[in-house]
Amino acid sequence: MSANIRRLAGSVTIAFLAGALLLVAAPRISATTSAADGGPWVKVGEKAGPVGLGNDPVTVASLPLPAGSYTISATLGAQASGDFISCTLSFAGDSADGSVGSNVSGKHTMGTISLSVGGSITAKGNAAIWCHASQIDSYAQVSDIKITAIRAGTLQVVSLD
Repeated sequence: MSANIRRLAGSVTIAFLAGALLLVAAPRISATTSAADGGPWVKVGEKAGPVGLGNDPVTVASLPLPAGSYTISATLGAQASGDFISCTLSFAGDSADGSVGSNVSGKHTMGTISLSVGGSITAKGNAAIWCHASQIDSYAQVSDIKITAIRAGTLQVVSLD
């Protein structure tokens, strides 16, 4: 490792992803900041799957969170054959929907669903993802599920211009 990369290693995470160098800044959290005192922090939940889907919505993943204000983002891989897969991320009374798929019978479809919400809870609660398929087939499933919660000191939701 060169001296420059060794110096960077103390403050960032270095990862090679598909031949590309990815640098991610390490979180700077003081010793007195914790989840209990309301300071900002990040919680990431991952589930490899696959989770098979039918016509009725099922919870494919949930992330428990203590009281506070959050922005929540989620991604998941979806695949189906002649189906639409629809998913909803819900948290604190807010929800976001996304879908992938095709109406062509027998056509295999794959895609990524990305969802995001923000909200505040006064007691512990969950950010949850619900999914279902428009048809039942052996290929309707989701996998590589990730939910990221970023706790904010203050959350401000505004209308966009």
